[in-house]
Amino acid sequence: GLYQAYATRLWKRGMVSKARDKFAEGAAAAKRHTAIWQAWGLMEARLGHLDKARSLFQQGVWDAGNAKAIHTLWQAWGVLEAENGNMDKARQYFTRAVESSKRPAPSLVAWSRAEENQGRYGKARELLERGVRVEPYNWRVWDCLIALERRVGGRGCPAERDAYKRKVLAEMYHAKQKQDWTDGSEAGTNLNNLNRKRLDSDSESAAVAPEGASAFASVGPW
Repeated sequence: GLYQAYATRLWKRGMVSKARDKFAEGAAAAKRHTAIWQAWGLMEARLGHLDKARSLFQQGVWDAGNAKAIHTLWQAWGVLEAENGNMDKARQYFTRAVESSKRPAPSLVAWSRAEENQGRYGKARELLERGVRVEPYNWRVWDCLIALERRVGGRGCPAERDAYKRKVLAEMYHAKQKQDWTDGSEAGTNLNNLNRKRLDSDSESAAVAPEGASAFASVGPW
C-alpha cells in the first residue's frame, strides 16, 4: 500500500527513476502484493516500455501465486496486449483474469471494450451479458451494456431500451430482497408502487440513460 502510493506519487510528479526504485523496494518487501506489480507495470507501459511492463506483469503473476487479487494482473496484461494489437494474447489473459476472480465483472467489461474496439460487437455484448448474469446487482456493468447498445444501435434503439428495462427490474428485485415486502405495510406497498411507476417511466426514457464510464475498461478493481 504505502510503497505503491508513494511510488505512484513520484511518477505523477515526473520523478520516474525514484518511482521505479520505490516500486522495486515495495515488490521486494511484499512480493505477493499484486497492486505493486500492477502499478509498476502500468507506469512502464505508459512510458512506452512495453517489454518491461510485460516482464513485470509476468513476475507479479509468478510471485503473487494464488493471491486474491491475481486477476488484476491478468486483466492489466490483457489490456496492454489489446491496446497494442495482440488480441490472441489479450484474450488468453482476460480469460485467466475471469477464471481467477470471484467477481469477474470488471475483467469482463475490460475484455468487452477490447472486443468492441475490434468491431466484434456480438462478442462484446456476449461478455457484458455474462457480466450481468454473474453479478446482476453490479449497476456499472448494466450501464456499460446500455451504453454499448446505444453505440451500436443508436440512442433509444430497442436493444438499449431492453437493457435499461432489465437493469431497472434488477434494481427493483434487489430492493425487494433488502426489505420485507410481505408485511403488507403501507410503506412497503407505496414503495412497491413507486418502483413499478419508475419502471414504466424509465423504460420510456431509456434514451437518457447514463453512458457508462469508459474507465470500467481500465485495469484496476472496482
